[in-house]
Amino acid sequence: MSLPDKDHIQMIVKGCAERAGVQVSEKLASVFYTSLIVNPHVNTNLQYNTIKKPATIGHPIVVKIIDRCIDALSDPNNPVTFCIRMQLLLEDQYRNKEYIVNKINHDNKEQIEPILKEIIDDNVNPINNENSVYYRRIIRYIILMNHMGDPTSSLCIRETSAALNNNVIRNKLSAFENQLPCTKRNLLNEIPKLVCGIQHVNNMDRRGCRKDISKIIDILPRGVEFLLENIDQELDIVIKNVNKITSWTIQCYKVDEDFLAPLFAIRIKFATVPTDELNTYKIALVFYLQYKKNLEMIKRDLSKCKTEIPVFLNKYDVTLYEIRQHLKQINNFDKDIFPKLFDLSSVWNKMIETMNYLSFTANFITKMKQIANEANYIDKRIEKSSISLDSVFNFVNKEQQQIAIDRIPLNPMCNWYSPSSGAVDRNDLFANGYCLVMLVETNGILVKYNENSGIIQYLDDWFGFSCFQAALHFGTKPSYYVNCFCNLLRSQMHLLIFFNLYDQMSEKSCVSSEITRSKNNSSKFKDAQIQTIIQYHNMKTIGSINYAQEIKKYPNQPINNISNKAIQSVQTLYVDKSDQKQMTTVDVGCNTMRDKATNTN
Repeated sequence: MSLPDKDHIQMIVKGCAERAGVQVSEKLASVFYTSLIVNPHVNTNLQYNTIKKPATIGHPIVVKIIDRCIDALSDPNNPVTFCIRMQLLLEDQYRNKEYIVNKINHDNKEQIEPILKEIIDDNVNPINNENSVYYRRIIRYIILMNHMGDPTSSLCIRETSAALNNNVIRNKLSAFENQLPCTKRNLLNEIPKLVCGIQHVNNMDRRGCRKDISKIIDILPRGVEFLLENIDQELDIVIKNVNKITSWTIQCYKVDEDFLAPLFAIRIKFATVPTDELNTYKIALVFYLQYKKNLEMIKRDLSKCKTEIPVFLNKYDVTLYEIRQHLKQINNFDKDIFPKLFDLSSVWNKMIETMNYLSFTANFITKMKQIANEANYIDKRIEKSSISLDSVFNFVNKEQQQIAIDRIPLNPMCNWYSPSSGAVDRNDLFANGYCLVMLVETNGILVKYNENSGIIQYLDDWFGFSCFQAALHFGTKPSYYVNCFCNLLRSQMHLLIFFNLYDQMSEKSCVSSEITRSKNNSSKFKDAQIQTIIQYHNMKTIGSINYAQEIKKYPNQPINNISNKAIQSVQTLYVDKSDQKQMTTVDVGCNTMRDKATNTN
């Protein structure tokens, strides 16, 4: 991030606090700021001009962008903010179980590293003096490494010192002095593991073991079961919200039931549902689907964890039993038992990692719930909505849907690529020209063309969040937009409902089937066919024909009039309350997000 951009983001954070008393992070403000910088409808030239001469905070365009960001972030009921917060929360804090475990281990290592360095660098104090600061420092280091309690507890200190006084370990410590730093570090990595194993053997009689150790052993299975039950309960609530918003949103669209042509949907009921309200519910749907996906991802990690816990708990008992059987024969710890002690220490470390993961996950789920509770107002708005929940669609069973999808061709605006087209540039593997803002029956998950099988599959990366990058331009990773919006048509039965196929219908209070249907089937998609896709190769040249100048001649005329004077692209309509209607011709398969323009109606 450049210095000017950082200054602008700090101004947004400050403005939110001063204008509405809202505290936002710089990262959240950065997402909104970046989304407007790359949005051609807010500013076409700022990003390019700043390369040569950075825009100052007083620049009119910068002032406009900062004000828009502050307005959006200051709105407590802005569903876009909820979406971004939920996504950033996942990316910053969770990702997956391995990420959590590694992060906690890394933080622990950083805390212990100063003590380790002091021990290694000290070549003066004798190690055998149990009353010395140096010896107590080693005890503290071992307790922290083994997660065996409070390093200031007298009980922990006595137990650790007793394990350290084993003859074999004492011999290792006696050889510790006057060694090279690397040798000392290796010994300080090995000795705590041996001490850990010895302590468990001394204290872990399962009937009378130390309470803090037995608590961890007993709580692991119950803890993961509790979290899974909690997630299932939350998923039930989220799924109800998804179904409620989906049912409500679908009623604003009507499916073309003529299966001789590609399936698509058109807007209806404009008089009762303002566009802004509809867009709010679309984004809310993405939020709940995003929340649902996050919960399901955590549930998969927890389910895997649930199967692992009995395995390593059993290994713990078996290893402990084998060590005790060995001790009955020799009545002392020796080198032959070291591998088993290392195994016992390794299992204990696994138990600690799992405990830390469960604790972190419980807190993380609570944070997601807090965001969901803030977004709960949308459900209440839907319950008070004037639209009834009676379906406006003709019922089509799954068999009919599948037959239609198998037989119908692609929309004439789109290109289909078979698996044999591996030589085609990946940027061309798009449903070129199709304006897809939201698919209400795709579970909000971005779909992706699979070159190996010739079908469209779900893409986990950025999930429904990426769908709205195309519509709202609030993403921070344009590469996702370019690389992942592959051939969004011709999928499975849940892809029946499409939004915003024809932008010019947005002005009509009601849309009948006659608008999209012609007596002559060959001309059924006449409007779609004339909306030629213009390949936008760079900022100066639009394919081989310059339509931009033609469009600029008619900035104040209705969209239908403009379409009579210049070829328009399906995904080029943008309506801004504060500006006049504008159009730019772009191609969704050739550019980064800053070149995209889609309608969110």
